[in-house]
Amino acid sequence: MKSIEHTFQSKASSTEFYNALTTIDGLSAWWTSDTIGSAELGDSLYFSFGQYAMFEFQVALLNPGKLVSWKFLHGNPDWENTYVTFIIEEVEGETVIEFVHDGFQDGYDNFENTNLAWQDYLSSLQEFCETGVGRPFSEE
Repeated sequence: MKSIEHTFQSKASSTEFYNALTTIDGLSAWWTSDTIGSAELGDSLYFSFGQYAMFEFQVALLNPGKLVSWKFLHGNPDWENTYVTFIIEEVEGETVIEFVHDGFQDGYDNFENTNLAWQDYLSSLQEFCETGVGRPFSEE
């Protein structure tokens, strides 16, 4: 099994990150502008990337201000049985975000591209939390 892991620090608060990960407005502002569903525990979130992809995740774990985890349900068959997790921690006046997308099969051919895409969207998440403006996918 393979995992994508990224860690970064920010001056934005843990509350800002948590809200960006648990509200439709927040998710739409940094990942894809076409986000619908509910970010409540057990509910589904739908992320559309135009003609390229539609992902459905179930909100698997929530620990306010500390952790958000989604279980992949539908979209890309190579993502089956994967989880996306954000661990949020405040350390010495900064927020540390540890991102993990785990459970990929060893033969997943698009692993590097997925890793690079997550890196870009995590930068968008950080920018959104720090400045109020992210760079979500949009067909416009």
